[in-house]
Amino acid sequence: MPARLHQVADKYVSEGVGELNAGTLHSNGVTGNGATIAVIDHYFHTDNPKYSDRIAATVGDSSYFTSDSQYSGGTQHGTACAEIVADVAPDAELILATTRGSQSFSQIMSDIESYNPDGATMSLGFYTGLRIDGEDPISSRVDQFTNGGRL
Repeated sequence: MPARLHQVADKYVSEGVGELNAGTLHSNGVTGNGATIAVIDHYFHTDNPKYSDRIAATVGDSSYFTSDSQYSGGTQHGTACAEIVADVAPDAELILATTRGSQSFSQIMSDIESYNPDGATMSLGFYTGLRIDGEDPISSRVDQFTNGGRL
């Protein structure tokens, strides 16, 4: 499948494209084609035109995935993170995963892994009462994910 041109007006492309010099990759045909990337956050707008046609799966409590009619305050962060991934890798498929709800972080990661992603991004913190020092359960689970050959 040949690379497709990035279909978003320049004023809507995230700063991540420029910061990562992703435009150079895009012009050389490196657009994430064939890759699957998990975006881990709280809320997601699943009807977002920037990536709605590339959602391979959603993981976690369905009440944290919203449609246009439900898209309002407090739900933008995960959506913005998914938009950045869509800008940088416009042909990659996305797995949107929410950490909200009753599932443990470890279970969310296991559910993500069941889709065999190439990598994941998570732009949020946790209040766990634990030091996040590389030896805690969250850091250990992330290490397990990346030790599986993923970014």
